[in-house]
Amino acid sequence: MSEDNPFDKLGLKKILVEFLVNSGQLEGFLKEYYRMTLARIHPDRGGDTGLSALVNSAYSAICRNPDRVNNWIAGMQNGNGNAEHLTVIEALVEQVEQLRHVERDYEELKRRHAELLANGSGVDAEIRKARRTEPSTASRTSPRTAPKVSVEDPEIKTSPKASARRETTEESARASTPKIIIVEPILLEGLTCVGSDGKIFEKYDRLYVDGDVIRNPRETYTDSKIHKHIINFTPYKAISHLEKSTDGRFVPSFALQCGILENLFRRAIKKRADGTYETLDPQAKAILDQYKNYGPGYGWHNNNTIVDGPGDRIIHYPHDDDFPTHGGTNNINKTHKRTIRPFTRSKDWSSSSLENALKDTQKRRFVQDFTGREHPEILIEIGQYFSKTAWLYPPSKEGTWAAWLGCNNIDLFDINASNCLYYKDAARGVRSS
Repeated sequence: MSEDNPFDKLGLKKILVEFLVNSGQLEGFLKEYYRMTLARIHPDRGGDTGLSALVNSAYSAICRNPDRVNNWIAGMQNGNGNAEHLTVIEALVEQVEQLRHVERDYEELKRRHAELLANGSGVDAEIRKARRTEPSTASRTSPRTAPKVSVEDPEIKTSPKASARRETTEESARASTPKIIIVEPILLEGLTCVGSDGKIFEKYDRLYVDGDVIRNPRETYTDSKIHKHIINFTPYKAISHLEKSTDGRFVPSFALQCGILENLFRRAIKKRADGTYETLDPQAKAILDQYKNYGPGYGWHNNNTIVDGPGDRIIHYPHDDDFPTHGGTNNINKTHKRTIRPFTRSKDWSSSSLENALKDTQKRRFVQDFTGREHPEILIEIGQYFSKTAWLYPPSKEGTWAAWLGCNNIDLFDINASNCLYYKDAARGVRSS
């Protein structure tokens, strides 16, 4: 194993890394691979401290140095990798197994797509039109969808048997298509964000929250189904995207997002004595549940907050200059107050369950300034409602980090300040009344 090659340290095969780079999937793959791996090997879960540190350092190195990826690939030892790490990976959940076989899944999907085109089953004029005009959208659980194919749309005369077969298949395809439930925006009142000093740094008496994350209004064709997909934004693109709107919508800070989540939680459900939950407000519950899963099997939300690792600063509503990479020149957040919350790192700054993190004085102060929750234990309760463990990923010293909130597709509810600025997830708009 190369001592300075992070891909070797992660136990990845050279052929797989090359495929991920060439197909534009490396960022999303590494993010999911890292989450799943760390969830298994972290010391708080009975894992190995040295192996956890190795995974963290390798992942951070790739995030910090995207310009070195090709050189690392060239120097890989054909995937001999870290034998100890591979042993752990092989014992992980099914999702990782799927990630390690993206090329196999891709080939199978291409075969099924070719068969579909060959016999015409389930492909009517509208589906062909959608497939012809829309790009494929990759997802975490299915790393590559069907490739974009240009298909002519002539009138095709078929025999009665063929027509009947096609109609039956079309009905089956429509029946299996996921239903997108439209949730109206909700009005929340009395939202405040309080820092570790006990002072309010963001407040809204009335705030309209979108009933859904931002989705592509058009439809795309994947695996014989029609889906409405979320738009995956980098943090900067999410901010600038909504600032182009004319209705005053904006991406909330991480602290405001946590305030929204707490408000929805208290309004939507009530925990019974037997541990089950009673629904109090179906509209609030529908939005709350999207933080667990808004369609693809996870519920991560992009936020209007970044963390300056070298400067030990949380920056709510950052400006252009706060984005050292993957930014732009759109003069973002000019109508919002840029709020800086400095923090001090404790001796143990590794990721851990939120419950354990809040026992550490410095981590607790960081969480309060990051989430705007005077009593951040509420996030542990929300995690329990999601049947997930609330988990804190604090920022490392190197780099500028994005902030993500929501559930992953294993067993964690993430309070996350450790992802690269070029990673992409969904965004939700809000508007003050």
